[in-house]
Amino acid sequence: MLSLVVVAGLVAAGAVAAAVLALVVGLIKLSIRLVLLPLSLAFGVLKVALLVPLALVVLLILAPVLLGLGAALLLPLMLLGGVIWGLTRVVAA
Repeated sequence: MLSLVVVAGLVAAGAVAAAVLALVVGLIKLSIRLVLLPLSLAFGVLKVALLVPLALVVLLILAPVLLGLGAALLLPLMLLGGVIWGLTRVVAA
């Protein structure tokens, strides 16, 4: 009977030690996150501040290229569509 009490006591002591260890680790994690919060916010603001001008630059560079590419592809497609339309009119007549 005494051995059961000893085993239960050891289990309870282990559970208390694990809970204390988990609490200490949780508090350390929380304190590290609170310490790093200003740094994280600064990088977030920096990313947003750089994203808007970068997006505008990409649009200013990419828009004329895509416009030229679309115009270059539009003319042959229009000619092909006209040829197909003309052939269907000739065949249908």
